[in-house]
Amino acid sequence: MLSRMSIATVSLLLLCALSMPGSAGPVLDRVRQKAVLVVAVDPAWPPFSWRKDDGSFDGFDVDVLTGVARRLGVEVRFEVAEFSAVISGRWQGAWDVSPSVTPTKQRAEKLDFPAVYAFGLGSLAVHRDNTTIRTPADASGKRIGAVRSSEYEKYLTREPFDILDIPPIKYQIDRPVVVPFETSEGGYESLAKGNGVELDGIVDSLSTLMSEIGRGRPIKIIGQPLLYTPTAIAIEKGDPEFAAELKGAIDRLREDGMLKSISLKWFGIDTTAR
Repeated sequence: MLSRMSIATVSLLLLCALSMPGSAGPVLDRVRQKAVLVVAVDPAWPPFSWRKDDGSFDGFDVDVLTGVARRLGVEVRFEVAEFSAVISGRWQGAWDVSPSVTPTKQRAEKLDFPAVYAFGLGSLAVHRDNTTIRTPADASGKRIGAVRSSEYEKYLTREPFDILDIPPIKYQIDRPVVVPFETSEGGYESLAKGNGVELDGIVDSLSTLMSEIGRGRPIKIIGQPLLYTPTAIAIEKGDPEFAAELKGAIDRLREDGMLKSISLKWFGIDTTAR
């Protein structure tokens, strides 16, 4: 039987335990201890992220993750990361989170995706001098460019998608001659050479197409988006508490209108709602 002293001691220990913050996973513990959220970003991917001349970062993802960090009550630090390293899932503590990752079944074996915060609106664009392609269906049988292995190339080839929670797709371009590019820059340079010179059109995200038009590219967008692909925050597997905190932060950004405001700032449209 416990003595009065031991009962009191046990009661005190239980009271202390109940008054302490809930247990956290390893990454959430690290973020809280350092009071810094370390974000992996691409330094040359406008309008999503890039590094300015003064060394600071700017872009849509930079603003979103800055907002997430504020709602977690910590500072934010952006670190350059190769995308191949990000999707490998072997971060070894180098980063806490990475934005702009399309959640696929294959990637979900190595990463967790706590929150979708935007959608890539895959759209068709042609040279601004083109007068024959007025709807996406008019691009059927034409030479259409897309980044190799991207969801946009898969749309054109009708290769099955392994993207999680992707909305139903209505295919509008039949039997295109698909011209793959290693980078989107290569596709835009090819299309800019003139109407029908090397390409008849290109499929890419609407936000990127609008950014390229803003940079002076001689292109125009045709019709409504062809497909909607989710853009998610990615983290290492194994920390559900951290995942819940990130989801809550994104939910609050969406509820208070900040997420939409950031999208309008960078793209002129709301890419955060499906």
